[in-house]
Amino acid sequence: LILSTRHPIERAFATWYTAFKRATPLGAVEKQKARRRKLHKKFVPKLSPFMVMYNRTIRATLKIEKFTDLGDSSHWITWPQYVEWITTKGQGNHNMILPQFEFCDICSRNYKYITKTRTLGDDVEYLFKINDDINVDYYNSNPKQPLHARHTIGMHTKGLDLKQKTNEVALTVKKYLKMLDKDLVRKLNEKYAIDLQAFGYSFNPRNLMIGGLDL
Repeated sequence: LILSTRHPIERAFATWYTAFKRATPLGAVEKQKARRRKLHKKFVPKLSPFMVMYNRTIRATLKIEKFTDLGDSSHWITWPQYVEWITTKGQGNHNMILPQFEFCDICSRNYKYITKTRTLGDDVEYLFKINDDINVDYYNSNPKQPLHARHTIGMHTKGLDLKQKTNEVALTVKKYLKMLDKDLVRKLNEKYAIDLQAFGYSFNPRNLMIGGLDL
């Protein structure tokens, strides 16, 4: 078995940033509302799928009554609000949010190989070269692929920006971690502690730097 992993705190940030992003910035929404009012038509902003699923439970968890009290100009829910929600017991039960150990069953399943997002291209290429069974299985899953270890790595990492430098990723995450108070940083660290240890990642709550992305 092969388990593909991502730094849990980077994954938490990326999920919030993409899944809760407004399709239209709030300032532009206000202009659209004004134009619709002139035409005597109602404007209803399109919610992200995650907000459709979770807006009620998020508001209940954060004790926020009004939907308009959530989020900011760019996101339906702010980053600190998101972290407070997902670190509340029993909340954020989605595979994009849960620690990987909870849905990959690492205690019961005997994973032979563990790959990392930031080294996925090299990891996959290496696995194809050392293991004929993996190579044959991939060929059988897609007969258009040649039966050898020289597969195009981009096919496995489509849409993944592997060219972004590791230190840039870490600094971006740190920028947003600075928006959290110490208690939220502690809760975030505790939530993903097992993933950090099990998959060879690190997080320093003092300087807010994540590590192990490409090791």
